[in-house]
Amino acid sequence: MNKTTLEDRNTVSLDYTNGEVISYKDYNLPESLSIPLRSNINGKINALESGMRSVLLMTEGNWFKYKGMRPKPIPFPFWNGVEPYGSMTPESSKKELEANEFLNRKFQEYDFGNGPLIPAARVEYDVPFEDRKCNAAVLECFGDSRLMSVFEAIENSNKKYEINTIEKLYSDISSWLGFSQKMLQENNFLFPKGNNDCQNYVFFEVNGNYGVSLVDHDATRKCNEKDELKKSIERTKKQSIYSLLEMTDTVGLNLDLEKYNSLLNRLEKTFYDSYDGKIIPEPIHKNFLLQFFS
Repeated sequence: MNKTTLEDRNTVSLDYTNGEVISYKDYNLPESLSIPLRSNINGKINALESGMRSVLLMTEGNWFKYKGMRPKPIPFPFWNGVEPYGSMTPESSKKELEANEFLNRKFQEYDFGNGPLIPAARVEYDVPFEDRKCNAAVLECFGDSRLMSVFEAIENSNKKYEINTIEKLYSDISSWLGFSQKMLQENNFLFPKGNNDCQNYVFFEVNGNYGVSLVDHDATRKCNEKDELKKSIERTKKQSIYSLLEMTDTVGLNLDLEKYNSLLNRLEKTFYDSYDGKIIPEPIHKNFLLQFFS
């Protein structure tokens, strides 16, 4: 556990490989990241797992997320017929960096720190994919624990929490979900369908406490169609809130239908109040969140 991850992670080994690293705009990339990295079971560079195709790497006192290098001992990359599974295309790596640059600026405007990620570099591997090269995105990282991690921690704990404590956790998260969508849609960013469950949000550091943000923006796109954006926010609200509510039994709420619907209505209202700017989410207090991981 460290300030970037709230839960323990498996370690992986990395080594340098052939290709090119292109710094993102004026980011001052550490020298140790100036040569492409990939997973290698005999590698001498240690990292932590971060999803199916990413790792977390500490260098010069900062954490970096290296997305698109599949840290599993299988051929790199693995083709799925559409794009290099476990890696990225040049287009998707650029989208990932651009969307996070925008979110980084927005979080700073609200005095919420840097958000979870700051774009740092794009990696071009000497591994062909059709007429292009496999890519990875490198981002300085301030939070990588998915929302699911807190529910898993509660489920695996022997502790019994008060209903009010769990409902506060739900409410705090819901306000951040609405805020994340507000920042994207105010600037016509459209998050892809089906990507709004607990696995696509992370906790990140906010002035010593925690916020929640969407991540995985390699398919996020610009959209100027108001009707499509309106449909998207309703779909997003349902996906994200229902994803939370799927965890009610896991966290020990065991709600009957009436109480379930009551909680649903409260969370939807919190989501929309935050999305509409009626409320600004409060950072989730460090001690409140960490109690679920202790």
